[in-house]
Amino acid sequence: MNLNSRFKSFYAVVALGLAAFLASAFAAGQSCPDNPGVRTICKQIGNAEVVSVSGPLGAYPATPPTVYWHDADWWIDVLPRLTDDGKIRVQIKSRNGEIKVVEYNEVLFAQVDSITRNPRDKAIVLGEANGTSSVFSIIDLKTGKEISGGLLYSPSISPDRRFLLYENWFPPHAEFPQESQFILYDTLKSPQENFCGFGSDNPEYRKHSDDLNGIQVYPYQTGCLIENDENDDNTAVSAFFWSTDSSKVVFADVKSGAINLILVAMPADKEDHPRTSIYTFTGANNVCAGAASCDNNNVKSIAWNGNSVNVALIQANPGGKAIEKDLTIPLSKFVPISGDESPASDHDHH
Repeated sequence: MNLNSRFKSFYAVVALGLAAFLASAFAAGQSCPDNPGVRTICKQIGNAEVVSVSGPLGAYPATPPTVYWHDADWWIDVLPRLTDDGKIRVQIKSRNGEIKVVEYNEVLFAQVDSITRNPRDKAIVLGEANGTSSVFSIIDLKTGKEISGGLLYSPSISPDRRFLLYENWFPPHAEFPQESQFILYDTLKSPQENFCGFGSDNPEYRKHSDDLNGIQVYPYQTGCLIENDENDDNTAVSAFFWSTDSSKVVFADVKSGAINLILVAMPADKEDHPRTSIYTFTGANNVCAGAASCDNNNVKSIAWNGNSVNVALIQANPGGKAIEKDLTIPLSKFVPISGDESPASDHDHH
């Protein structure tokens, strides 16, 4: 796969997240902290005051930037000073004043970018491991301990703050191509309920692998996710686009020289499972047919439109201006690939 496409997709997700954050104002009268060297985003989410940062993707400030989530039950802050051995610290303060601290190894967490509380008593911490890789951590706020985490690409949190969707991590300078695998982590489930992976040295699930958190939703696996399938050549070419009620998400992927829309319906409860469907652009709508490359430059936009998805695709035109195709794809046209007999519908999963 084209590594530049992966990184462009990652930056597209970051830009999309920034736009969403900036669309909402911070609490009335509340000043946004100044974080030198990084872009600071302040937002009000329900009764929570939230401060996150973006950048610098490589040259990290010596002092951790101010990042926090403050609501009526929990104050979760990145502490302004590192430990003597360089670890980043996140402080958790409960409503009754009890304080706990989580420390992150500086080798893994170079910077914390955001803290998001899920609908209950867990927090999703996103950050930077280096200039190209991201990292996440799931904290149990009641115990003050990290319960899951690892490296990843293009993390995206659902609007209801329950789900984390991301691309699998691989070394940025891997010697051989890597396909995209898309992983869903449900923060309302336990780490064990989210764990559906095994290392090559652990075929019987006897130990947890930090690199295999969550359930692989695409490419679909009949069993648990695998570390890497060299027969797949799919590559992410868009950000993740969530429905406003968090019941589903759609994104674009390229496989075998054609663009696909991937639709994932979220599990309704702890016993349910995600359902994946696919729509492949064929015939006159296959904008990559005969092209030398097929990547994120061929996908201009994706947006929800009720029970349909609006997509703008770009087709190269060697003889003149590129051709834009504006298409509307009903959800009924998506083909289930995860054992379901019907495509994802606009049902209420809450």
